[in-house]
Amino acid sequence: RVALALAACVLALAAPSARAVVVSGAVLGESGAPVPNVNLDFVDSTGTSIPLVGDTTDLLGLYSINVPAGTYDIYYNTSTSST
Repeated sequence: RVALALAACVLALAAPSARAVVVSGAVLGESGAPVPNVNLDFVDSTGTSIPLVGDTTDLLGLYSINVPAGTYDIYYNTSTSST
């Protein structure tokens, strides 16, 4: 089982008229090493998982995803562990 640290940064703050924001960050293991190929799931306040394109970390554990403006819980899934 791999313990992961999930860091997220909102690059574009959502104004009332904004339709999407960019969320980016890195997924790191316990040792601080990047974790590639982690699938990220954004779940809104109603419990609905938001279908997104490009929601997997790259070889450096980095991600940058366009999401509809809102509030989400972010879950991760790797081949060796899940939330």
